[in-house]
Amino acid sequence: MLKIIFSLVWVFACALLANEQSIFELMQGEQTGQKANPQINTNYKQSNPDNSSQSKSANYSLPLNFDVSEISGILGTDEPEPTKDELYQYSHLGDLDITLSTSAQSVYVYEPFYIDVVAHMAGTTRLNPSLSIKSNGAKLINKKINFTELAQGEYSTRLWFELTSLDASIDEIAVVMKRGGELVKRSGKAPKMPAITPLEPKDDFCNVVADELIIKSIKSSKFNELNNLILIKLEVRNGNLSEFSLPKKYQKQGIENLKGDISSMSANYFIISNQDETNIKFSYFNAISKSYKSFDLPIKISGDNLSTQTNLNPKTSELATYKSIIIYAITIVCLLSFVLWRSIYGLILGIIFIVYALYDARPFSEVTVKPNTEISILPMENSRIFYTIKNEKNLKILGTYKNYTKVLLDDDKIGWIQNQRIK
Repeated sequence: MLKIIFSLVWVFACALLANEQSIFELMQGEQTGQKANPQINTNYKQSNPDNSSQSKSANYSLPLNFDVSEISGILGTDEPEPTKDELYQYSHLGDLDITLSTSAQSVYVYEPFYIDVVAHMAGTTRLNPSLSIKSNGAKLINKKINFTELAQGEYSTRLWFELTSLDASIDEIAVVMKRGGELVKRSGKAPKMPAITPLEPKDDFCNVVADELIIKSIKSSKFNELNNLILIKLEVRNGNLSEFSLPKKYQKQGIENLKGDISSMSANYFIISNQDETNIKFSYFNAISKSYKSFDLPIKISGDNLSTQTNLNPKTSELATYKSIIIYAITIVCLLSFVLWRSIYGLILGIIFIVYALYDARPFSEVTVKPNTEISILPMENSRIFYTIKNEKNLKILGTYKNYTKVLLDDDKIGWIQNQRIK
């Protein structure tokens, strides 16, 4: 009899719960690729909370006009849960409007001008603006583009350009708004281009149009038996030195250590020329006087190498000279203390300073460099590379400067290597 009662209870329970899936069944269905098909009703029903037994079998359904934000917290995602404010902001973002203002109505080729970019987008969501530029023959001078937030949803930046040909164009400047690396809005347009005024051709033009070009100094040294190394320090007012170039063909030439902005820019220009060269001639176009200004710089060799003149080689600098005098003086005092007072400490110190002085005054020592080591013209970042050593090799050391070592190559050329390339 008891078995019959338990059997009836079991059948009744199975019939009562037949339409309900447990959470374990749902999980199993997801793992096996089965999908639940909940029925959507227009009536939103909820069981009586006071009746715990009925609440287990209650059927919940969503109304057809439910708000996505009501279930945003239970959506499966790895991203942070969006707040109601963020959901509102994204759904109410306005159009992205951009304004482009050109600084000049007409410019010469190679004369810098700027375009102010202002982007405005309605909404309170903080976005990350960036730029996309399509151009032909127009060089963007800005090393880095930084946007300034003028107001909520309004950003601005200034772009400096230089036109390198008469048919140069800027087809589009587009502002791209992103948030979390994802595209939110994009808008672009073509700016009003200034009229391009051609320059009267001149053979020695150095590709600079500026209010003023100043030669701070010129230094020359022997590069090897056949060539000289010349370093010209330049400074420009309201101009761009990145395109500075001498039309005459030299073995090597290029810009180094470019600093500053359009209002005031400086750079070093190096030239490796034949030893028979006696002067360097070039001209730039003065934007104020609207005429060419010319330079004629004499080449005067005043040392064995450029490092001597620019104090890049501490062995020949004034500091090195003072150091040598101090070492020799201390050595003499130590030896005199031994001779006069029989001081053993004076003798030991004297011997130490003598060994150091001999080591410091040694003509050459050798260093082993790693394969694919690059030899640069000057001991500075982004210096022009003129040779690469393919295999491991022993080179003679001529001096050191900061993180660089000056070496002598087999063909008597002199260059600099980074210390980290020494084995």
